[in-house]
Amino acid sequence: MITWIHTYRPRPDWYEATRQARDRLLASWDNAASVSIESGATRVGPLSIRGQSRQEHLEIWTFPDLEELEDHWTRLRKLGYTDWRESENTVATEIIESRLTGPER
Repeated sequence: MITWIHTYRPRPDWYEATRQARDRLLASWDNAASVSIESGATRVGPLSIRGQSRQEHLEIWTFPDLEELEDHWTRLRKLGYTDWRESENTVATEIIESRLTGPER
């Protein structure tokens, strides 16, 4: 299992786009998320970030494997996601514990 921690905020141009244009983009990104969920991904969020952070929103995803995560991110990029949102991503995998050495670090 792959965990993806995705934080983001709108780029300045987002606020200059019409409400209809923003709604179309949000709908296309929601459709991309639905494809990933149908392929076995799960999502927590979006959540609002409070405190000291460059970003405004947070999503935590789990994917069955790295290929599914890459497919998800590729779908979003093709839909202009990175043109409209600044984001930071962290990918994590489960720590595998060895009977002889304990958790691998």
